[in-house]
Amino acid sequence: MNPSPKHNNWGSYGSACFNSRKRLALNTAPDRYLIDPPRKWRQTVVCVYRGNGRQPRSNEVASFKACQIKTLTVSNTSITEAEFQRNEYIRYVSICRGPLKEIPDTINNLMNLVSVRFEFTDIERLEMRLFCSMPRLVALNLISNKITTIVGMNDTVCSTSLGQLNLIENAIVTLDLNVFSPFRNLRYLDLTYNMLKAVTGQPSNTAIQYLMLCHNALSEHDFCSIDKPGRLTNLQMSNNNLTRVPPCLHKLNNLTIVTLEHNQIDSVDLAELKPLSKLEYINLSFNNITALPTDESLYPPKLKVLHLFKNPLDVNFSTQAFERIRVSLNSYV
Repeated sequence: MNPSPKHNNWGSYGSACFNSRKRLALNTAPDRYLIDPPRKWRQTVVCVYRGNGRQPRSNEVASFKACQIKTLTVSNTSITEAEFQRNEYIRYVSICRGPLKEIPDTINNLMNLVSVRFEFTDIERLEMRLFCSMPRLVALNLISNKITTIVGMNDTVCSTSLGQLNLIENAIVTLDLNVFSPFRNLRYLDLTYNMLKAVTGQPSNTAIQYLMLCHNALSEHDFCSIDKPGRLTNLQMSNNNLTRVPPCLHKLNNLTIVTLEHNQIDSVDLAELKPLSKLEYINLSFNNITALPTDESLYPPKLKVLHLFKNPLDVNFSTQAFERIRVSLNSYV
């Protein structure tokens, strides 16, 4: 397939393929894609739309194993399938805004991937095994897809550096945290804007520092089954349907930040919170709390900020009784 007369070089073909050893972006109409580049470019162009004869078939994407580019970006296409040959050069893959049905098994042929992004696709299932043997993988972003199921592995320790997993805005209803246990370097886990009603299990992975469960449908959750406190420092559970502070929260003794605003909590047992010796910030705004003690000695020893904005607190509750803790009743300031 030859470029049209108005495009006189392969680097700007259809404003779709950028011939570079560092990056290739495909983000225009399917019929403008580069299908069969000249031989001299085949070391640098990675993405090829395979078709019958000279006509592109826009629902498949494949890669040349000899390609030496570092970044592959595919967006706004009608791709439903992808295939990757073994390649040691590609570091970053991003496939966004298209009807891709599943993460291809062949993605682990890109053995030196650092970051992977699938966004606004029709992917419904996440197989964690696909990312277990990628030693350089740091970030996995699966945002605004249709994921309902996450499948883990049994008795496996992964040889990966995966530290960040974003699953924002999917359709996950139930989740067993044990599926993430093999990923011993996982520090950041974001499940914001799903449909979670139940989160079970506790990962044996103790590296997680940030756990984001905001904007879900959790009516209850507890941490009573935890054996090891781990490194969790930031727990965010705002915008759920919780009616109480999660029981056994004190087992997470490295917590410094807890957000529980926009729930239905009507009382707080400070005996559960006081053992949190590192807790500095807790947000309980937009709940149904009617009473709290004003004796600072009953609160965690390092607590600095307590947000209680928009709670029906008793009129006798006064922030002036607090010296060490900054209590906010009217704003987040």
